[in-house]
Amino acid sequence: MTRTSKLLLVTGRTGLKNEFAIDDGFLWRKTSEGKALVVPKKLIPLVLYEYHDSRLAGHPGRDETQDHVRLCIVCASIKRGAVQGQAPLRPRTATRPWQTISLDIMGPCITTKKGNRFLIVITDTYSKWTEAEAVPATDATHLRKALDACCHRWGFLEVIITDCAPLFRARSWERYMKQHNIQHCTTPIYHQRTNPVERRNQEIKKALRIKTAEDRQAKWDECMQEVLFNINNRLNASTGFTPSIALFGAPLVCPGEWAHPERQKPIPDQQKAAPGRARKIRARQVVFQRNLYPEPREANTTFQPGDEVMVRNY
Repeated sequence: MTRTSKLLLVTGRTGLKNEFAIDDGFLWRKTSEGKALVVPKKLIPLVLYEYHDSRLAGHPGRDETQDHVRLCIVCASIKRGAVQGQAPLRPRTATRPWQTISLDIMGPCITTKKGNRFLIVITDTYSKWTEAEAVPATDATHLRKALDACCHRWGFLEVIITDCAPLFRARSWERYMKQHNIQHCTTPIYHQRTNPVERRNQEIKKALRIKTAEDRQAKWDECMQEVLFNINNRLNASTGFTPSIALFGAPLVCPGEWAHPERQKPIPDQQKAAPGRARKIRARQVVFQRNLYPEPREANTTFQPGDEVMVRNY
């Protein structure tokens, strides 16, 4: 009796022979996109580790790894779960990539061995693609170099959204905006969440805390490329795509994902697929912004005597 026949007897289902196949000692499920591996029970922890705990996974919380994420001690100690109130103002919606960016400066952070203390964060508000550059100081020279690199790589911008920091009100900044014909918009002082980069800042801080948890605080700038890889390859709730797909039409490839090309989805013709993807992104962003911050609600978490809880000590 074959292993597939035994599976039929155990489950009592018919037609499984057409749904599953044994290949190279592994059980595969037949799908419209090709064969999908049925992960053996003893390998499930390893698979969850690779897609959640490994360096390039970035500890993302996804539905398919819900139980594993819920029990992850690193996520429990780093990520926030508080419900935020409704925002009175909403950011503008871009209609194409690199038309509008949001820009912010994080820091001061722990001084690294390279002398960096701040992080210039740039996010394309259309695709949510994020770039960041570690710098030793927040002056016009470093800011201009970061913007020049962004414009020369992606094209010149129409709108830049920032907060009301003095650096963004200086004459040198105004000259740069006028020289490149860029419209500068500022967020209200008491409602910083209208700047889309604020969400990216939270993700970057969270990722850096995870990656520098083991006495690597002085090397946080060396972790930035891995952090950006995680962010730009992770599904974005407001667009429905990862930033890499929204920008390039294809995901960033992780190590080993080229090993089974027959099970990878074919990449569509980008010239034909781009307009439809753009319509989906714009429509989803409108709906997402409408429902972004729900009304505050009471937390329903209850504790019993003897429960173990985690308390912040900073």
